[in-house]
Amino acid sequence: GLEMEEKKTRLIEFGRFAERNRKERGDGKPETFTFLGFTHYCSHGRTGKFRVKRKTSKKKASKEKQGNKCYDKRYEIPTHKPDSKEAE
Repeated sequence: GLEMEEKKTRLIEFGRFAERNRKERGDGKPETFTFLGFTHYCSHGRTGKFRVKRKTSKKKASKEKQGNKCYDKRYEIPTHKPDSKEAE
């Protein structure tokens, strides 16, 4: 069957009431967690209701940037700056 890795498993306070509970204890903002390439964090919508927001994890974003360096160099569009004589 499936087993949980103790080093990678921990309980975090996350959800609708985490911000209020942590603020009462003086712990600051609720923790974030990374799952399937996204960092999940607590936030509020425009109306003030609780929302879980996601952003690309730093690890995934850095891998994408490394992969795009080759692409950028090969397909770079040359920029032409007019000489001072051509501008006149």
